[in-house]
Amino acid sequence: MNDNFPDKINQVNSAQIDPKKEKADRLKAGIFFALISSIGVFSGFGYSLGSVKKREIKNLNSKKLKDLYYLQESGADLARRALFRATVYSVSGFSLFCFSVWKLSGANNFEEFRHKIGSLLPQIKRNNEHQGRTEFRNLTELFQYLIDEDNKSKETKK
Repeated sequence: MNDNFPDKINQVNSAQIDPKKEKADRLKAGIFFALISSIGVFSGFGYSLGSVKKREIKNLNSKKLKDLYYLQESGADLARRALFRATVYSVSGFSLFCFSVWKLSGANNFEEFRHKIGSLLPQIKRNNEHQGRTEFRNLTELFQYLIDEDNKSKETKK
């Protein structure tokens, strides 16, 4: 771990950061993630509801279930209620987890939290050295490059 990590971050001049642009970028990112997650939730809900309705119609063709059907709740209603409960439990559970980690870290705002968690987590070392080619026109060129590199490494070992 690098003890100088928070000091290096604090060296950024506050005049270099435009608060309006930063706020707009955060708003755009929040809207994007909310849109993506809501699309995922609604598509999963729609898919599960549709599959339950298809199975329910198949099961209703059975004579035994036709007699007892009016006593039972429909499969779609049961699935809707179960999905609602599961969503509430998962969202509230994860929110509680995030809030508890936030409070246990002792941070007052997001920047402090980011610095504290960043100092606890291992640092990712950046390797700026050029490792080799990364783009190829076709698979033949890729395989030829791999063969050439393998031959070079074998020659250096000798």
